[in-house]
Amino acid sequence: MKTKLFLAAIALVSAAAVAQEPEQNRERTRERVETALQNQERTETQEQIQNQQAQEALQQARERQQEGVEQGMSTSEEALQNRDRNRSGEAMEEAQQRRTDGVERREAARENARENRARGAERSEAVRNRSQSARDERGRVENRPASRPETNGDAFRETQRTQRQERPVRGR
Repeated sequence: MKTKLFLAAIALVSAAAVAQEPEQNRERTRERVETALQNQERTETQEQIQNQQAQEALQQARERQQEGVEQGMSTSEEALQNRDRNRSGEAMEEAQQRRTDGVERREAARENARENRARGAERSEAVRNRSQSARDERGRVENRPASRPETNGDAFRETQRTQRQERPVRGR
C-alpha cells in the first residue's frame, strides 16, 4: 500500500512538472520577443539620430559653400592665391629654414657622438691603467723577499739543492 501511495505521489509530481514545462517555454518565448522588440526600437532610434546628424552636417556644408560663393572666393581663386604665396619668398624662406634646421641638428648629433666616443676612450684608458697598476702591484708584492718565505734564506737554498738532485740527467 505504501509503495502504491509513493508511486502515485511520484506520478503526480512528474505530471505537475510536465504541465509546467509548456508554461515555462511560453514565458521564455515572451521574454525573447520583448527583448528583440526593445533591441529593434533602440536600433531604429539610433538610426534616426544618425540620419538627423547627417542631415544637419549636409545643411552646414551647403551653408558654408553658399557663403564661399557669396564672398566671391572660388576654389580656383584660392588655388591661385596659394600659388602666388608659394612663388613669393615666404615658401622659399620656410624651405630654407627647414634645411638649415636639419643641418644644425645633424651637426649637433655628430658633435655629441664625438664627445661620447672621447669619453668612452678616456674611460677605457683609465680602466687599462688601473688594470696595469693592479698587475704591477701584485708583481711587487710577489717579488718582496719577506712575502715569499720559500725564497728566503736557508730553506730556499735547501729546496733548490734537492730539486737539482732530483732532476734526471739527460743525454748521458
